[in-house]
Amino acid sequence: MGTEYLIISYQLSVISYQLSVISYQFSVFSFHCSLFTVTCHLSPVTCFLEIEKLDPESYFYGL
Repeated sequence: MGTEYLIISYQLSVISYQLSVISYQFSVFSFHCSLFTVTCHLSPVTCFLEIEKLDPESYFYGL
């Protein structure tokens, strides 16, 4: 019984760690999006150049 409890609690801690990493990545992503919106309002040309560089998948796999 004790071993099963340890395994379950370990799996739960791994899951909660993964969720916290995901939420961190999402907050970084939303920060980039808000920064991006401000840049677009200030300078449309810069906005276009940023879109050229932007790769959404790199946020989630690069971190």
